[in-house]
Amino acid sequence: MGSERERVEAFWRERYARIRLTADGAAATWLDYSSDPQRGQKLQAQTFALVMEALGVVEGTRVLDAGCGWGEFAMALAALGAQPVGLDLVDATIEALRVARPDLEWVPGSFLDAPTLERIGLFDRIVAIESFQCAGPPLGSLRRLWSAVAPGGRLVVIAPNAACPIVTKAVAALAGNLFAVEPAELVAAVRALPGLTRYALRGLTFASDQWLAPYSASAWAQDASEWPTANRLLLVCER
Repeated sequence: MGSERERVEAFWRERYARIRLTADGAAATWLDYSSDPQRGQKLQAQTFALVMEALGVVEGTRVLDAGCGWGEFAMALAALGAQPVGLDLVDATIEALRVARPDLEWVPGSFLDAPTLERIGLFDRIVAIESFQCAGPPLGSLRRLWSAVAPGGRLVVIAPNAACPIVTKAVAALAGNLFAVEPAELVAAVRALPGLTRYALRGLTFASDQWLAPYSASAWAQDASEWPTANRLLLVCER
């Protein structure tokens, strides 16, 4: 019998292998937020922009995209002069990316696997966009990825807020496979990271009018007290 981590990884590996192709057979390119491609693409565009802002200057930096999915963000990083490494559970996706973009580095595997992280080395920037919720209890993922951040580097994470009613329903629907993080627990875990020099959070809440952008983004803060039920938490930590 496999471990709990192996069970969860098998669930998401099968799910993402299944939804990689759209109904017309074209490769999907948006985050798995919605069955509506237009809404998914709109959410992805704003999410990528918010993460790029949190990463700071990426030109010349080595960046790990942990849970890279279909590689869209890693490709955007490369266009900005970074040296991205895309890491993902779905072997078929990694193989397809190696064919499509052989100039970039694509690695199969889990970011929870210590030997995998040790093999690919340290990074100036690490980003985990909507991948924490697929990897088990998020605080373990936070500590694992932090171990691969080089001195002076940054870890940027977007994760679902366990205090959000919408997230609560989603977690219940995929009980045992989808995970969210309590803001107070996240802050406590961040403050305990060895070598942390500074951190900041912001809340991302679905706007009532999504004509311009799906999310309303809060100001940066040290906790989530001003937006306790935001849909997503955007975290940046610097070593």
